[in-house]
Amino acid sequence: MNLVRPGMEPWLLRLEVYRKMKTIASYLAYIASIGKLRHRYTPFLTYVLALVGIILLYGWLFHVLMAWEGQEHSWFTGIYWALTVMSTLGFGDITFTTDLGRAFSSVVLITGVLLLLVILPFLFIRLVYGPWLELQSRRRLKMLRSVPSDLSGHVIICANDPIALGLTERLRVANIPAFVIEPDPIAASRMHDEGRPVLIG
Repeated sequence: MNLVRPGMEPWLLRLEVYRKMKTIASYLAYIASIGKLRHRYTPFLTYVLALVGIILLYGWLFHVLMAWEGQEHSWFTGIYWALTVMSTLGFGDITFTTDLGRAFSSVVLITGVLLLLVILPFLFIRLVYGPWLELQSRRRLKMLRSVPSDLSGHVIICANDPIALGLTERLRVANIPAFVIEPDPIAASRMHDEGRPVLIG
């Protein structure tokens, strides 16, 4: 949505922006108030804050050790170094010359592997991919609980056995829609994946 219109007064534009921001802020506050979402994303926010804190700590320790070695770098360089080492990218453009500095680099590297290559994917699977799969599964199960409303002249088969399999095949050849009722949602989902018409019931 474009807020700027030709001939619009600046004060009116500020009012429009304020009104939109107020709506966005109330929407975000509503989302934050939902306990389920807050509970789901609390570990992720804790992880992000801890990660930022560790990066800042490593950047500060980088400066302390570099000053001890007689090298001078900017604060941004310290954070850059911490990020490149933690991500295992390690360009090699900034290196320590003492054993203490190299030991510190090893600690930063191991911490980065744990935080970025182990914990981050785990959190992604748990907080993003897992709920997405669960939502897809729920949608599929909901879809398998009823026949389409515009369908008529169909046959409902109340058993899932070899006879039912043969009967559904014959009905398919005769162009008569048929559905097998399966009480087990997992088996029904598997039958659906195989292309067999099934209902959960």
